[in-house]
Amino acid sequence: MFPDFEPDGLNKQLSQENLLILFISAVFDALKDVFGLRTAKRFLKNDLTESWEGSGFKPEVSLYKKAESLKTKKFVCSEACPANEPVDLFRETYNRIFPRAVRHALGEYYTPPWLADRILDSVSYCLNGFESLLDPCCGSGVFLLQGLKRILRRTSQEGKAVTAPLIVQNLIGRDVNPVSVFACKANLRINVYRLTGLVLPDRMENVQCADFLKENVSQSSDAISEQYDVAAGNPPWIAWDNLPADYRRDTERLWRRYNLFHLTGSAARHGGAKKDLSELIFYASCDRLKPNGRIGFVLPKSLFFTLAAGGFRRWTLPNGDPVKIESVEDFSQLNLFGTPAAKACAVTASKGDKTSYPVRYTNLYSDKYLLQNCNAFSSQPKLKKNACLAQPSDPSDPLSVWSVFESKAQPVLPSQSDVKRDVTSYIARLGANSGGANGVYWLTVLDVVDQSRVRVRNLAQCSKKNVPEVETIIESALLYPLARWKSVGKGVLDLDETVILVVQDPIKRTGLGRELMETKYPLALNYLLQFEELLSNRAAQKRFQSRGEFYSMYNVGQYTFSDWKCVWRRMDSRIRAAAVGPRSVAGLPPRPVFPQETCVFIPAQSEPEACYLSAIMNSSAVNALACSTSCAGGKSFGSPSLLSRIPLVQFDANNPVHAQLAALGRLLSQTPDDERIQKEIDRLTPDGGGANPRFRAPANNRSRWSL
Repeated sequence: MFPDFEPDGLNKQLSQENLLILFISAVFDALKDVFGLRTAKRFLKNDLTESWEGSGFKPEVSLYKKAESLKTKKFVCSEACPANEPVDLFRETYNRIFPRAVRHALGEYYTPPWLADRILDSVSYCLNGFESLLDPCCGSGVFLLQGLKRILRRTSQEGKAVTAPLIVQNLIGRDVNPVSVFACKANLRINVYRLTGLVLPDRMENVQCADFLKENVSQSSDAISEQYDVAAGNPPWIAWDNLPADYRRDTERLWRRYNLFHLTGSAARHGGAKKDLSELIFYASCDRLKPNGRIGFVLPKSLFFTLAAGGFRRWTLPNGDPVKIESVEDFSQLNLFGTPAAKACAVTASKGDKTSYPVRYTNLYSDKYLLQNCNAFSSQPKLKKNACLAQPSDPSDPLSVWSVFESKAQPVLPSQSDVKRDVTSYIARLGANSGGANGVYWLTVLDVVDQSRVRVRNLAQCSKKNVPEVETIIESALLYPLARWKSVGKGVLDLDETVILVVQDPIKRTGLGRELMETKYPLALNYLLQFEELLSNRAAQKRFQSRGEFYSMYNVGQYTFSDWKCVWRRMDSRIRAAAVGPRSVAGLPPRPVFPQETCVFIPAQSEPEACYLSAIMNSSAVNALACSTSCAGGKSFGSPSLLSRIPLVQFDANNPVHAQLAALGRLLSQTPDDERIQKEIDRLTPDGGGANPRFRAPANNRSRWSL
């Protein structure tokens, strides 16, 4: 029912079963306070049975008695109850009892009530009449409770008496977590009784413990019978790779039905095949809408800004029905879910019309709440708005990542479709990837033994898995300076003494042959043999290098050995590029610098070319495009695909503009914070704030960038 976990916080002394009992006890206490002991017992028995049916857990009516015997602090419902509005009574209790690791593994990010309220307003739920509302992943029922508020408001406006059948017929919830379903039913029971005096039926079949997706697996689009007016919710955010293998297998038919697997070959291998469960739930929910039905979902912002989510941006259902994206509200600058890493947006869409671009895109922010947990606010915090528009970054490819720009502006750079590949000859590359074994390949040189050997110690703490720390002597010819993520800055590279062990054939793109290692690098081979089991079991090794030597690496080719490079960091808040040439570290002779896998680089033929590229990548125009087409700080930010949207012209030393940019790039490495250098770079790059009409992108954004 739950992933394995160790209780934390106040509950370290409690078992997993006892935590369940504790939560059930809190819900039972709330039912007892409202309905009395006898009725509460009846609801407890019915709701537990329905919620846990098929889960393998056999709840008892006396569970609350077991909870009372636990020697721990009693948890109580502490949410304030407005006199005339429903409230989620158990959200805070759930979050306090169950460890964050459990909620994260389940992809559960509980939605603030004010955000659920805002989303239902955006889809005009119950504005013109009573409507059915589906939340396919209802949790403890925050969207259904906000829907209840609108049903009660509607009956009051029409002068009608609210009835229990009206409520249960129009509020439909599904969730795979029986604990959440149990809480959702109790929430509805208590709030309906508190606000109307009505008692909901003993069996509440409108809220079920069921997998919404698996309900759709055996059906074709035109065979779905039960349809709804509105769908709203916050589906689990779980990456495809993190789903259980059997679940991927069971739902694969759905992924393919909605054409979410749109990449093949190298694009998929380089992360383009990474999908998120939320996008599948979005389309399955759209399929369950009536004609002209509306949907409002909280989704990861990355679905609009990553290559992997291209299939999500298709906006078409299998039967040909279009989906129209009405608006997107970007909450990524707010800490909505207690972790800044969860960058969310609220998407409003309708079924039956085609999406037309540009789409209304609103950035919401507040300096006051930037670093706080907005989930804790029961009422909406004061937010500032920045009205923008969004459209595919490549007009010829509707599946391309989105470009966001202010409503009064136009995108600053031309699209890939307007760039001729004969003049855009640069390819960005990912840095060297150890496949999760940095603690094996990353080394510190302790001393130089002789001209060909050094004593080293591996950086065991840098590995994803436990790696023993080893000191040994190794051939120095295989060691190269390592550019770690933290070493790269705007115009500069501040290397530490870390080196990387490179045993890769750059032409064959696999590990050096065993015979060569035995004869020429036996010390390095003996060192690697100590980690043979760990290296052989790497996922990247099994998937991409299964026919190669166990010590093979990934993303290492002839380009990685280039003397000069323009390097920048992925997952940053802006592009901070540096021109990097051969370096000498730890007493070794100067050698090409190897960026790690969290960095991106463009190989260059010379120092001036690397400086030219560094100047352009640090320009305001490039940074504006990077921020408008990806999530700042997200995994997609600064990735190699960024270059496909920047029509870089091959460096020409005889071109005066290129020469000026190269000189500015060199100066940037000496004084990276000099604003005069930045302004001059911006003047010489496209748009340049309008300072240089010769290189300004036309208003229609469809001409090639030429310098």
